[in-house]
Amino acid sequence: MRIETRDRYHSERVISTVEKIRYADYSIDYNAGTLLFKEPVPSQDQNLNPVTIVVNYQSEGGGAEHYVYGGRVQVRGERGSYLGGSAVVEEGSARNNTLFGLDAGVKLGERVTLKGEGAVSDTAEKGRGSAWKAEVSARPLETLELGGYFRKVDLDFVNSSMTGNETGTEKYGGRLDYLGLSDTRLFAESFVQKEALLGRTL
Repeated sequence: MRIETRDRYHSERVISTVEKIRYADYSIDYNAGTLLFKEPVPSQDQNLNPVTIVVNYQSEGGGAEHYVYGGRVQVRGERGSYLGGSAVVEEGSARNNTLFGLDAGVKLGERVTLKGEGAVSDTAEKGRGSAWKAEVSARPLETLELGGYFRKVDLDFVNSSMTGNETGTEKYGGRLDYLGLSDTRLFAESFVQKEALLGRTL
């Protein structure tokens, strides 16, 4: 059980996560199927970012046993570069659900960083779907930071660990940060998000 706060403009970005402890923070009524928190949980924080209750649970069924297994490997090189891969397999009665991913990052000189990640899912319910993201960040001056990204998540992509609703979206944008005097930070940001399911652009 945890309380998640996400950026209202970037729902894929988790701002904070607070783990909750049973009996100390909440109680469960199994017969009624309810959770009772010891204190109110707001729907938004002070900056109007949405707050979500995330619950992980397990249940027993009467069918055959199935397993979920996976792993991750990562290789790191000099100057902060890395290459990683992940795999998750969830056994099913008719077919297995799979999720495979790759991620990498590399520094070009002292001031430019490139990062990328991609994943492919294959499920009995939705079939094959993919998601990927590429981003670049640069610091041409000590007081100036620049960044840009492009991200796309297919409507049929499935990742059970995702708590945000990012499927069927395409987003790209950039950001400029200026580090002024007395630890003052000024920034400007612009992005475009397209939603395939609703057919709209934000």
